[in-house]
This record gives sequence, C-alpha cells and structure tokens, in this order.
Amino acid sequence: ADPLSRTPFELACFGFQYHHVKPDNWLTADMWYYGICRTGLSFYFPMAALHWLAWARLADFANLVLYVVLHVGMFCQVSHAAAHGRWAGSRWVKLLQRSGLWVSPAAHRLHHCELDKNFCIVNGWANPLVDRL
Repeated sequence: ADPLSRTPFELACFGFQYHHVKPDNWLTADMWYYGICRTGLSFYFPMAALHWLAWARLADFANLVLYVVLHVGMFCQVSHAAAHGRWAGSRWVKLLQRSGLWVSPAAHRLHHCELDKNFCIVNGWANPLVDRL
C-alpha cells in the first residue's frame, strides 16, 4: 500500500515495529525524521489536539498530568536514540547515562533481547513496575 495513505497511528506503529526488527536504525536513519517527526509527532500532535479540546472539562491535576506526559513523552526519543549509541562520543550523553538520568545502552539492550521487558526508554527507573504489568 502507498505509505502516504497511512494514518499517523499506522506510521507510529510501523516505526515502532521496524525499530525492534532493526534496532540500529537510529544510527543509520535520520533520527529527526524517523524518531521525532514520524513516530513522535504522529502521536504527539493528535493527542495534544485532543487535550486542548478537553482542557476545560478536565480537573487541574488531570490537565497537569496530561501536559507533562505529552511533552516529556515527545522528547524521550532523544534518550532512546542515545541508548542506541547515537552521540556515543558526547560527554553530556555519557554523564546522563552514568548518572542514571538516561537509560544506558546495556540496560536498554536487554529490551531488544527479550522484547517483553525493560520498556522504559528515558531512564529505566519504572521498569520493575512496568515489567509486572
């Protein structure tokens, strides 16, 4: 089928599935296009639009949670790309990974080996909880 006829959700799903078949695509593909524009924005913009439409009907706490999840979720692809070795020579990336603020390549590699665990791509702190679900 024609890729241009795909819905944003289908494009996001394709990017997710392709990445799990070929996890080094972060190193060979354009991270901005595939990681952020295609996968991230195909989810982010529709969800942000729905949140904007529902803003007045939601409680303040629900609005805060949705706002944080949407905005943090959009940029978690950067730490995910770093876990795959993107910017491997950067001192900042190494510092963030060693400090545990970003997931390390070794910790994220476990997810690509097992495919049913270690889903958290920012820092992995929630993996013990998420793995139980």
